[in-house]
Amino acid sequence: MDKLVALHFPAPVVEERPLQLKPSNPLAQMAEIGGSLRGKTAKDLWRSVAGGKSDAELAEQTIVKWQDDASVARCPICSVSFGLKTRRHHCRLCGRVVCFLPPAPPTRPERCSTFFTYEYDDRIGTEKKPQGVIVELEQVEQDLSLGAVVKEGAAPVREKDEREKVRICRDCLDVVLRHQEATLPQRTPTWVKLYEVLVQLESSISTALPEFEELVLGLKQEALVQGYVEDANARRQFEDAASLKASLSDLREEIARVRAAG
Repeated sequence: MDKLVALHFPAPVVEERPLQLKPSNPLAQMAEIGGSLRGKTAKDLWRSVAGGKSDAELAEQTIVKWQDDASVARCPICSVSFGLKTRRHHCRLCGRVVCFLPPAPPTRPERCSTFFTYEYDDRIGTEKKPQGVIVELEQVEQDLSLGAVVKEGAAPVREKDEREKVRICRDCLDVVLRHQEATLPQRTPTWVKLYEVLVQLESSISTALPEFEELVLGLKQEALVQGYVEDANARRQFEDAASLKASLSDLREEIARVRAAG
């Protein structure tokens, strides 16, 4: 996997060099084109024009040996037969030939092959040693039947994902993602952090509420003794205190409900 990532997703360059513009020279350009063609056979030139194996595919086969197409009659994952309507595709990690047919439960709950990309993440890597994570690219399943095409108000077609991607079979991707989850540093989800804050807040309320209730009760008794009950300011203070007490109680109950739901 490391070799595939290095081939298709080179580490980002930190330093940016100024662009140096070379003077246009037709003779130099022709010489450069001639140099790129030198040493290539007619078969190589035709393959580059007709859509044969690209340089990337040739480099991928130096990492893992690809299974011979003719030796595989069925997809090893869903057992569908290869033919004119079912193309063969190679997993870039194990080299097996697999299909790319849409899901068809129960024999094929997911595509037998898919694509992944590699996203660099500063939180798990450093400037000198950048690291990232493997991310599966979601495949857009489109209904191409006549009824879906002519249906009014059909859902708009999603835009194509233009990120660099590499084909991988479902079995290899599952192994890679499990290994990634086990080796990457665990990051605390946001909802867990919020829950921890709620627990701390609940603890603070539980500690302060008895003292607050005792203080309110003392003020009330003192006001009754001194005859300040009829005073408007005193009544307002008592009402504010009672309202604050009710708010604290409601917040405490809400935290309890959140904990029970979690």
